[in-house]
Amino acid sequence: MSSDVAISLFGPAIYTENWMGFYESLTSNEVPFEIVFVGHRAPEFTLPDNFHFIYSEVKPAQCAEIASRYAVGDYVLAIADDVVFSEHALDKMYKMHRSFDCDKIMISCRYILNKKDVTDEAAYYWWGEKKSPRMPVAGILKRSMWKQLGGIDRRFVALCWHLDIAMRFYEIGGAVGLCEDAWIEEIESTRRLYADVGAPVDRPLLDWFWVRHTEPPEGAAFSSCIHYKSKEKGVISRTRLSPVVPFDDQYILTRSQGPKGKWR
Repeated sequence: MSSDVAISLFGPAIYTENWMGFYESLTSNEVPFEIVFVGHRAPEFTLPDNFHFIYSEVKPAQCAEIASRYAVGDYVLAIADDVVFSEHALDKMYKMHRSFDCDKIMISCRYILNKKDVTDEAAYYWWGEKKSPRMPVAGILKRSMWKQLGGIDRRFVALCWHLDIAMRFYEIGGAVGLCEDAWIEEIESTRRLYADVGAPVDRPLLDWFWVRHTEPPEGAAFSSCIHYKSKEKGVISRTRLSPVVPFDDQYILTRSQGPKGKWR
């Protein structure tokens, strides 16, 4: 892996059949980039020099953590392998990030699903609730900030860990900005994975980390919460309600740590 990489895109390897389309959507960019995917589905074709695959049979969230540890770029971008990018998307997000001259900023892009731009609905902690925190879609941030956040909590199985990262970024004073003229488009539905793991396991875990379902006796003070939605959804806390449990280095490539679902 080259040390002159500006942006490292990383994530779990699931849809290898989409990889070259994913890669081709990035070739318009001038900023140097690499891709690091980790998983049990090895590609049956030769990858470009800046596209790296690491074999592992552990759960997807752990695969993403492994991939992040192999990233060498000054910036990182957590991504799924079921999307394509708009032309020069990385260039535009990179330029916007650098214009702030601030490490505590994450730059997101727009999100196309089923040929429809759903950014205004999907890019928030609670779908469509614009008073809840903005969540990144393919957010780019400094790798030094990713390291400071401490990586993915090993209690996640496959999904929602990137939302936890965003909330922890807010917790340390970070902000999320939107690059209006860059987007990703989902080309492979992840509904089955969300139905199997996301809805019953990972999303409730995310809310357990961040949502108070009862107000404290003195009320939900502005200093302790971001947004009060309803009695059904609760109060989003400004501080995490449970300490982060990171992945251990030992056996990280071979044994799933924490809840693992159907994975090894």
